[in-house]
Amino acid sequence: MSGQPLSASPAPLLWGRQLVVSPAMPAAQALVGAYAVGGTLYWRHRLRLMVSNSDLDDFTRNLSTVRVELRAALVVDVPAVFGLVTDLVPPV
Repeated sequence: MSGQPLSASPAPLLWGRQLVVSPAMPAAQALVGAYAVGGTLYWRHRLRLMVSNSDLDDFTRNLSTVRVELRAALVVDVPAVFGLVTDLVPPV
């Protein structure tokens, strides 16, 4: 998955690893690490998928509105396995 809704493009790779682009990370920086070793993912609840045709004029236009919600938190158990890479140069 590319991280973009309804996109068939492949996920970007760096050194053979999938990249996750986030607005929370400043440009020219990356967080790398052994996530399986140094972190634990806690789920507040499972993935919720809701579909409705009662949003505004969806019913008359034969549309459906989809809402997907996931609540989770990554807890860093071993900070030493994570590192911040700075001064990355974007590809030309």
